[in-house]
Amino acid sequence: MAGLGRRHGKCQLHWPTGALDQLAVTSGPATCGEGGITMHYTCVAAVLGTACGLAVWSCSGSPGPCDGPGDCTDRSACVDAVCVEDSKNVLESRVSSDSFGLDGLDLCTGAQPLTWIPIPGGAFNMGCSPLDDNCGSNEKPSHAVTLSPFEMLQTEVTESQYEQVMAQNPSCDPFGRGPCYPVECVLWADAKAFCEAVGGRLPTEAEWEYAARAGTETKFYCGNDLACLSEIAWWTNAHFGSKAPVGLKAPNGYGLYDTLGNVFEWTGDWYDYYGYLPTQSQDPVGPDSGLLRVSRGGYWFSPAGELRVSFRSGGPPSYASYNDGFRCVREVNR
Repeated sequence: MAGLGRRHGKCQLHWPTGALDQLAVTSGPATCGEGGITMHYTCVAAVLGTACGLAVWSCSGSPGPCDGPGDCTDRSACVDAVCVEDSKNVLESRVSSDSFGLDGLDLCTGAQPLTWIPIPGGAFNMGCSPLDDNCGSNEKPSHAVTLSPFEMLQTEVTESQYEQVMAQNPSCDPFGRGPCYPVECVLWADAKAFCEAVGGRLPTEAEWEYAARAGTETKFYCGNDLACLSEIAWWTNAHFGSKAPVGLKAPNGYGLYDTLGNVFEWTGDWYDYYGYLPTQSQDPVGPDSGLLRVSRGGYWFSPAGELRVSFRSGGPPSYASYNDGFRCVREVNR
C-alpha cells in the first residue's frame, strides 16, 4: 500500500506505510526509512515561506491523514501539528538552520541559556502609530515617553527554560509542545516569579512597546504594509497550527524575536486607558491597582489588527491561557 500524499502549493507530503526509524533532513533529498517519506529542500523552504508554517512529518504514524489541526482538510497549513510526538522530537533534534535557510539558528533540543539583549535608553511616542487608522480608543492618545536602558530576553521564555527554573511546565496548548516552544498557560504571578528568579522582572508596558518597536513608528516593526507581517510573525494568515518554536521568524531591529505573534506576553502593569493614567513621561509604570494585567503582541491566531505594535490587551492575573506567555527584562550592568 503506497503512502498517502497531501498537496499545498509546491509541497507534497508522502506518509509512510508503517513504523519508520528516523527522520533526516538535509539540503538535498532526504528519506525517512525504506519506502517512507521523501522530501526536498525546495519543498521545506516553500513550507516556511507560506501559510504552511514549519511542517512536521511523521516517521512512525499510520499512512492515513493526521487527526485534528494537522489535517490539511481543516487548516491552511500542510502539516502544522505533530501527529506523532517522537517524530517531532527527532525533527527538532536533527533539523539544522541550513536545511531551512534560517541564518544560523538551530531548533533547540533541551534547556537553553537565557540570552539578554541590550535595549538602549531613549524617547519614543507610545500608543497609536502615525498613519494607523485601526487604533482603538485604548491606544490613544499617543504620548511621549523616555526610558532608561535595560536588557530584554531575546525570545519568549521557552518551555524548557521555564521548567529548568520552576520545576514544572504549565503549558496547555495541545498541539504545539516542545523544549523550544514558548511556555504558556502561565499565571501572571508565576511569570513574575520566574523573571525574579533569573534576576529580572516583567517589563513595564512602555518598555515592552519601546523594545518591540525597535526605533520604528509604523504599525508593525517591519512597516505599515500587511505584506511584511508573515516575515516576522506567526499569525492567523501564517501560523503553525499552534504556537511555534521561538526564533524562526525575522527579528526586529534590536534582535528580538516574536514580539508580535506566537503568544501574547504578560507585562508588569495593571491595565487602564492612557487618558486615565498618571502623567509620567520618564520610565512610566501602570496604575497602582486594577482588575487586568496588560498583555501585548498578539498570538499565533490573531488577526493583523492584534499584531500592530500599539495594540493593547489585558487579562485577569489569575487566569492562565494557551495564548499567554512572557519574556523578562532586567536592569543594565547586572
